Amino acid sequence: MFAPDPSQIILGCGNFGGIGSLPQLIGHGDSPVQAFKLMDQARELGLYKFDTANSYGGGQSEEILGDWIRRQNKSYQLSVEINTKVGNHYGATKSRAPLSRREITFQLHKSLIKLGVEQIKTYYLHEPDYSTPVTKTIRALEEALKYGDIDSIGLSNVDLRYMKMFLKNCDVKTRRSVKYVQNEFHFLNQSDRQDLIPSLVSHNISYVAFGPLAGGLLTGKYLSNKNPPPGSRLHLRPEPYQNYQTLSHQLKIQNFITEARTTGQAPESKALQFILETNGISAVVIGPRRKEHYENFGFKFPRSGNTKRFVGA
Repeated sequence: MFAPDPSQIILGCGNFGGIGSLPQLIGHGDSPVQAFKLMDQARELGLYKFDTANSYGGGQSEEILGDWIRRQNKSYQLSVEINTKVGNHYGATKSRAPLSRREITFQLHKSLIKLGVEQIKTYYLHEPDYSTPVTKTIRALEEALKYGDIDSIGLSNVDLRYMKMFLKNCDVKTRRSVKYVQNEFHFLNQSDRQDLIPSLVSHNISYVAFGPLAGGLLTGKYLSNKNPPPGSRLHLRPEPYQNYQTLSHQLKIQNFITEARTTGQAPESKALQFILETNGISAVVIGPRRKEHYENFGFKFPRSGNTKRFVGA
């Protein structure tokens, strides 16, 4: 039976304080108490990698994650890998370009304070900013590397063309610091498999997948003709998943779920296994919201009912 390797799993904190970066969804995500419980459970399972962004939950995600980290013992604090992002226009200073040199420097300083860390493991560009010359963005990242504020660079929501253009404008030293590309990849969206992932492998850059459950579509809870449950991702933010509402996609989803259940595997576990067994993918960002979500992915808790709880600020 499939069992996730903790070294390949990153806890996504996009639901802390909101749902992603959208301002209208601030307050619809996990409260600090709920987020602390999820991170306690993550630690119990041996997870130590966390992914957030300066724009998630209007900035609350970084604050909640930082508060939780400060409450952990020193040995665990030294073991965690914290990744955050800059460049989403909802998280940018008004009137500034999201990936301008000035904006990156300003937002990086804020993220370090909120997270309470001296160095961010991987600093992602959340998405391309075509209003800023890429050379200016790279200069800001070079300064962050030079002063030790970040350990490596990541790109997110990019295609092959952008990745090649970005690398072309980096010097040799900076190019070696570009370690990750984080894109959406799951059973229903494998567009990066043919071109981008093989190119990343040739450049010694790791591919990190997010959205393994396609917004919950691959769990089977949206197969009926009823409206999505109130508070669910498809109810609060249906736009990114409209392309998967076709009859052909519904048939693919149904076959996927049936195959999983026939073999005694939860669809969530099968979805995660599918990604991690794809050549060139090194890790997956998951976003559980309850303990049973971890279990559906294939995790087994070493003990029951003893998860240490903290009270969120």
